[in-house]
Amino acid sequence: MQDVGDSAALKTENLTLTAELAALRGATKSNAEERSARIAVINDELSKLNRQIGAVATGVSDEEYGIATDSKFDLNVEAQALVEPFIAMLRDATENARQIERLRRDLNEAKRRRALANRALATLKPMRDIAEAPDLIETLDERRALWEGRANAESDLAGALKQQLDDRLSDRGATQTAAGEAASSFVKDRGISLLLGLAAFAIVFGTMRLVHRIARWLRVRRKIKRNFYTRLSNLVFTAFTPILAVTAMLTIFNMRIDWLLLGIFAVMLVALLWIGIRMIPEMIDQVTLLLNLGAVQEDERVIFDDTPYLVKRLDFYTDLVNLALEGAEFTLPIKDLIGLHSRPSGPDEPWFPSLRGDWVRLADEVFGQVISQSPDMVELEIPGGSRVTYTHDDYLAEKPDNLSGGFRSEIEFGLSYNHQDIATGKAMEMLKDHIREGLLKLVPEQHLLDVGCEMLEAGDNAIIYEVEADLIGAVAPLMEDVERELTRLCVDACNKFGWEILFPQLVVHKP
Repeated sequence: MQDVGDSAALKTENLTLTAELAALRGATKSNAEERSARIAVINDELSKLNRQIGAVATGVSDEEYGIATDSKFDLNVEAQALVEPFIAMLRDATENARQIERLRRDLNEAKRRRALANRALATLKPMRDIAEAPDLIETLDERRALWEGRANAESDLAGALKQQLDDRLSDRGATQTAAGEAASSFVKDRGISLLLGLAAFAIVFGTMRLVHRIARWLRVRRKIKRNFYTRLSNLVFTAFTPILAVTAMLTIFNMRIDWLLLGIFAVMLVALLWIGIRMIPEMIDQVTLLLNLGAVQEDERVIFDDTPYLVKRLDFYTDLVNLALEGAEFTLPIKDLIGLHSRPSGPDEPWFPSLRGDWVRLADEVFGQVISQSPDMVELEIPGGSRVTYTHDDYLAEKPDNLSGGFRSEIEFGLSYNHQDIATGKAMEMLKDHIREGLLKLVPEQHLLDVGCEMLEAGDNAIIYEVEADLIGAVAPLMEDVERELTRLCVDACNKFGWEILFPQLVVHKP
């Protein structure tokens, strides 16, 4: 009914203006200029009335209909519209302080000028007192009047500024009270908006993460192997989660018509978007890795910190593990894998030269049992109970010989050329049988794999043999005992069989 009444009133006004326009057109030419001006005004008013009648009748104005096609997007204008509420708030909050500072600056300037004027008057007075020429006296009087006017003006200005400054300073308490009320109002109004917006963000984000965890749990339960499509859907879902959460938060701000918070967070999002655009090259490498299409792939072997690791799980945070080392489980961000390369591991390829409990012999002749090994250091316990610690890199540099899988103990033994007739056959068999019989007193028979005795070389003074014993890893702690036992058994064999042992000889030739 209201729209009908408005439309009728506009129609009545339209008829009145139309009648007046017809009367003007029939007027005499004597007032042609006045008539033309009035006709133009009436035509403009009629046009406006027609648009108003159309808007009342349809509920849609011509301007509103033409916005979508006539308006142009201007990034600077839109950015100013977003930032304007924040700048206005800052301007209002600092208005009193800025006014006080401006008054102090103007007051100091007025005092400076007043002091200059007074100094000029003080300099003029003695000159005026001793002046005798009428023209000079007249000139000096004019200058004195000028500087007296300036001094009085600056004094009045300084007084007015001082009064304004005192008023501002006296109103500081009231201003602080108003600021406190404004802050309280901010907390009650925008604080609630901020709380609701953050709550919406947390709820949407938490819900999306819960859905993601449930989907992953169902995939594991159904034993669905991760492939390109599951990785792609995981990537899209992970990227979409914060976008949806931020959209929910901005929607709350928009529903509460809180343009300040909306503008602040919009500016933050633009900044984050700009940073994201700058990081696109690096992000491409990370996305390629996440899709398991990059240089590092899941379930393969990768060298990290000079140690092989299994890529157990390739995701935004990747799990690397080496079961041969203690504490060798790392969770790395995907960006730390850029530049690395992985490869499939062989079925029997070791992940470290030794395991905890293994007996090893190093290039520096240290012999002991591994009691701990980690990505940082390896600790050996040598016979007798003392311990030796190596850093991870130093341990590998010593080329550890792992004895726990089986080992060979060997010595070199020399037999005199006096037994040359049996040296290449019978002597070797007799020595080998004697050594086997002796070693079986030290280790069980099932631990002794083989005993060997081979001619190594025909030396200058003796025939050199290499005597060796192969044993399983279970007797690795006895490696040094076995080596000593081999030497003792060789000497015992010579005593038993009447063989002559090599010893250094010095031959003196008489002239």
